Amino acid sequence: MSLIVVPESASTLRSVRKRERRALVGLILVLAPLLTACTVTEPTPPEPTGLVTYPLPEDWVGMAGLKVGTLAFVDNCVRFDDGDIPAFPDKLTTWDGTTLTFAGEEYRMGDEISLGGGSPVEGATVSIPIPKTCGNGIIIIVSPPSRAER
Repeated sequence: MSLIVVPESASTLRSVRKRERRALVGLILVLAPLLTACTVTEPTPPEPTGLVTYPLPEDWVGMAGLKVGTLAFVDNCVRFDDGDIPAFPDKLTTWDGTTLTFAGEEYRMGDEISLGGGSPVEGATVSIPIPKTCGNGIIIIVSPPSRAER
C-alpha cells in the first residue's frame, strides 16, 4: 500500500485558515470575559464587633503600666466605663456576649478589673481594627500575665 498525497488548492487552504482564524477569534471573545472575571480582589474585612483583640506574638513582652477600671459594654464594644478601649491578646481572650474570659479568669460587665499594659505613645498608629462604635477612647494594649503566673 502506498501513500498518495493530493495537493490542496491554494484557495482551499486559505478557506480553511480563514475558518480557523474565525474560530480562534470567537473562542477569544468567549473566554476573555471569563478570564477577567477570575481576577482576585481582596475582600473588605468585616468591621470588628464587641471585643478588640490583637495577635499575641510568641516572643511577647509585657508593658509595666496598670489600668484599673470597671468593664462596660457600650455601643457594641467592650471597654472601660471611662471610655478607654482595651485591646486584649487574642490567644488568651474570649467574649461570648456576656462574659469576658482573659487568661483563664472570667469577668462580667460591671466587674472591676486590673490589667497590665499601656497605651501607644502620642502620634503612634495602632494597626488593630477598632470598631467605630467604640468611640475615641484611649487604646489600652493589655499585656498577657507574666509567664510565671500562667
